Amino acid sequence: PIGGITSLTELMLMEQGRSEEDITMLKLIHTSGINSLDLVNDLLISNTFIKGPEKEQVDLYLMLHYCIDILLFKAENKKQKLILKAKHVTILVNREKMWRVVSNLIANAIKFSPEASEILIQTELLTETVLIKVEDHGIGIPAEMKDKVFDMFTEAKREGTGGEKPFGLGLAICRQIVEAHGGK
Repeated sequence: PIGGITSLTELMLMEQGRSEEDITMLKLIHTSGINSLDLVNDLLISNTFIKGPEKEQVDLYLMLHYCIDILLFKAENKKQKLILKAKHVTILVNREKMWRVVSNLIANAIKFSPEASEILIQTELLTETVLIKVEDHGIGIPAEMKDKVFDMFTEAKREGTGGEKPFGLGLAICRQIVEAHGGK
């Protein structure tokens, strides 16, 4: 959410016709957001183990739709199209933590895909589980990084196709959350 706030303030700062007071306030929000993100990242590094989350019944389709709505401005900024192919299926998860996983995967697809590309978000009902797929046609993960991208202290970071800055914690946190839910 803090990343979303900083991104929105960047977009608002690009709009013409704002008063000096508005620009000053937006710059303050943006700087505070960046500083908060740095603080959160530092805290997450020191608290890497995620205990068994409290779970509730969640409509997966609605959660995915919400994630897409929140990230749509990022995709539109790169002229990308987010396509949702999912069914209404109720699963037992921690809503906030699973939202974080899916949002991170979609944000990564946006970050590492070229302009005007399509990103497919879909679900597949398996025997006893639900598979969530985020498919893009981006730059991919180099072979030498594939074993490292899920490590908390990895140096396997790189900028997005639009120069977006990496934080390097997203996939490691996603993995912990998914494994805490009994998934992979």
